[in-house]
Amino acid sequence: TDQLFRQLVPGALAPDLGTFPEQTVMSVRGAAALDPFEGTLKVYLDGIEIADRGLAAIDPNSIERIEVIRGPQAAAIYGSEAIGGVMQVFTKRGDSTLVRPQIEAQAAIGAVQSQFEGSGALRQDYRGSIRGGGATANYHVGGGYSRVGDWVPDYSLSVPSVFGGLHLVQGALGLDLSGRYYAQASDSPFDPRLAETGFSFFTTPPHERNQTQEETYGARLSYMPRAWWQHTLTAGIDRVSTDTRNTRTRAGFFPGDSLRRVFISNERKASVGYTTTVTVPVGKPAVATLTAGVDHYVLNQNRFFTFHALNVDGTIETSPDDPVVGLRQVTTNSGYFGQLQLNLSEALFLTAGLRAEQNANFGDELGTPVSPRVGASYVRQLGGTTVKLRASYGEAIRPPGPGQQTEQVTPFGIQLANPSLAPERQTGVDGGVDVIFGQRGSLNVTYYDQTARDLILSVEREPVDDVPADQFVNVGRVKNRGIEVEGTLRLDPLQLHAQYAYTRSRV
Repeated sequence: TDQLFRQLVPGALAPDLGTFPEQTVMSVRGAAALDPFEGTLKVYLDGIEIADRGLAAIDPNSIERIEVIRGPQAAAIYGSEAIGGVMQVFTKRGDSTLVRPQIEAQAAIGAVQSQFEGSGALRQDYRGSIRGGGATANYHVGGGYSRVGDWVPDYSLSVPSVFGGLHLVQGALGLDLSGRYYAQASDSPFDPRLAETGFSFFTTPPHERNQTQEETYGARLSYMPRAWWQHTLTAGIDRVSTDTRNTRTRAGFFPGDSLRRVFISNERKASVGYTTTVTVPVGKPAVATLTAGVDHYVLNQNRFFTFHALNVDGTIETSPDDPVVGLRQVTTNSGYFGQLQLNLSEALFLTAGLRAEQNANFGDELGTPVSPRVGASYVRQLGGTTVKLRASYGEAIRPPGPGQQTEQVTPFGIQLANPSLAPERQTGVDGGVDVIFGQRGSLNVTYYDQTARDLILSVEREPVDDVPADQFVNVGRVKNRGIEVEGTLRLDPLQLHAQYAYTRSRV
């Protein structure tokens, strides 16, 4: 998915973390945070918010389409954390035109080459699905299993996956159900080139096992009592768990260190959202569309870790100087939004929206932040060519991370409270032109100017009773400017696509 993202989205940044495939660091239009793992796009799967944007791997075989909204303008509808944009992933729902169910099965085997000893590791890939449907119901159910051997020393990867989707319609009512389970089990690789440095941390294999499990279950109910009035209710749960542990003792930095790490994390986000849309004429040439809604989520995060475990199974025992650290954090977030779109003679389109946000991680001295957006576009037909001019302005926020504004005491030090900690915020404008040459192709050019400010960073403070202390504060600002160019050309049966993007991002 990260490869497709880089190819098809201008200005996209998606590092290829080959031996850490569970990590999904994808961003656009420069840096919206000082931590690259926080500056990623907000991700939805079938309308359900993903619990952890940095761990949002999805089986590509389940995907029907992906939509990406670039820039902070999306936040008026999609809320906090959409500071850098939004990625929406929609999974398959079957096909109502099929006369009978369709079964698809695939098996593949091959080898993965590399420059390391033992090159030619075995790769296996097995997939299957069934889809069908009729006038009132469509479905798609599938799964797969893949495994890659040690193409890097001491590294292997196995990935089981199960997914399914169902679409039901009865008159004005529509119901979509979806679910997926996606797991990855891998070992941390041993790079012989690092071992040659002689640095003790790299001279022995890490003997580290990583397991990640992701689950998403959601439902979307739509009701259209009139052609001009629609209601949508979406609810679901996304869960991600990670389990990392060293299976053997390693040489440490200091005498007596075991460097036997155990890290267990569970994140679960339950979200619900309601949206209503009304479309009415306001005079002969104008049509107004009003969208209003509310959404809410509860994010539970539990983490347990130690770096000096004496064992990794059963009751975890550690050295007295390094006990197991446990953290439990609960975040609640509520958003209220409205947006008005005005269509004047199918030529001029005006948009204005506003969102208010409440989050448990805002500093106690902060009120209710708002995120506005405005936009305009003008469409003109010139013979067989359509020309569209557009411009927009938007603001977006990202709340502080769980626990960043409160005092926390750990065996490693003290985190000082910051009741005035504000959310990170990005504001900006973009504008451009789209030209569609009938069925032959298109050209899109966009310029944007965005500023991310109040960026959060942990800053060292004066020790408290000789104990190291730090504090999360709003310290940074990043200026993002750039241009995006996309073009398509259709020469049946050939279709060509090209893009160019330039981003200047300055801290």
